[in-house]
Amino acid sequence: MIAPCGIDCIECPAYIGTQTNNMVLLEETAKKWSDDKCQYNPSDLICNGCNSDKMHVFCLECKIRLCAKEKGNRVCSLCSGYPCKTLEEFWCSFTGHSVSGLKLALEQEKIRLV
Repeated sequence: MIAPCGIDCIECPAYIGTQTNNMVLLEETAKKWSDDKCQYNPSDLICNGCNSDKMHVFCLECKIRLCAKEKGNRVCSLCSGYPCKTLEEFWCSFTGHSVSGLKLALEQEKIRLV
């Protein structure tokens, strides 16, 4: 369940809340992820993972995911341009995850898929 960027969807509270039908977790996550620019509702976070047909709003619009999909790559580490500036900027801005952990996940997923 590794997303194109290296995040493990199984550890995502939106994914967990969806899979366990835990509306309290989805409500808490919606509040946590909301800010002055964007307000999420629990229903916005319904997600079966970044490589599914049903994902939360953030991943649905994610330029990393869209780029990988357009290039036919399951994860970014399969791309000839890996790692690209867009991915590295995303990693720097995404708090709560270790960049080295995301890179390791992508390398392991590449080995698994190839």
